[in-house]
Amino acid sequence: HGIYGYAPRTSSLRPYLAVVSSSVANFTTAKHRICRYVRRNNFFAMKNYVRSTIDFYDKNINEYVAKTSDLHDDIWIEKFVSLLPKDGKILDIGCAFGRDVNIFIQKGFNAIGVDLSSNMIAKAQSLYPKAKFKVMDMMSLDFKDDTFDGIWCSATLLHLTKNDAIIALREMNRVLKNKGYLYLNLKEGQGEKTIADNRYRDAKKFYSYYTVDEIKKVLSDNKFFTKDIKSIVDENDQYRDTGIIYLIAQKNYIA
Repeated sequence: HGIYGYAPRTSSLRPYLAVVSSSVANFTTAKHRICRYVRRNNFFAMKNYVRSTIDFYDKNINEYVAKTSDLHDDIWIEKFVSLLPKDGKILDIGCAFGRDVNIFIQKGFNAIGVDLSSNMIAKAQSLYPKAKFKVMDMMSLDFKDDTFDGIWCSATLLHLTKNDAIIALREMNRVLKNKGYLYLNLKEGQGEKTIADNRYRDAKKFYSYYTVDEIKKVLSDNKFFTKDIKSIVDENDQYRDTGIIYLIAQKNYIA
């Protein structure tokens, strides 16, 4: 089956795995070298549902910026950063045009943003030239284990199927330091589907919907303890069309 959000184009990678891993003693290091090798040599093609969502963001950057520039979640940003060490390292997954990365930098944190939309990353770099941004898949994070004090993932995990979201959460757990913190916000509901987004002339976008109990179990199954979680429906919010689940979880927390 596909790994890291990609569907295999070849029937076997065994010869390549042997070559890449033969000189690497540490299995985890070998695994990530293999994944980078696979991506560089285009053994996998992006899954169609991911491609359609990325295409949307690539093609609607200016409109998306105009509609979401003021949608930063100040209360949750303050909750999140209060848990991190001074000058801590933050990874913003699905950073889009860099809005939240810039906020974290202004607060004195060492923040980097990643997004699978290359056009969004280009926009972020143009708006915040001193910040760090990279094109990257959240299901294949090109960072060493235990790198970050916190991961900020706002309205991003919801664009993956629930099976792929597990892969992404495992990657987030890997690159987080022990007892590091993860922020998520998700659409509340049930199931997963591609919808016509009427905010953007019925453009097609994929979403997964979660209940509070469901996401708490998914996090627990993947070595996260949910410390703070709220389900909020804001009737005055003209942009978000469902209830939103906001949460902060901690890696490998033992009560």
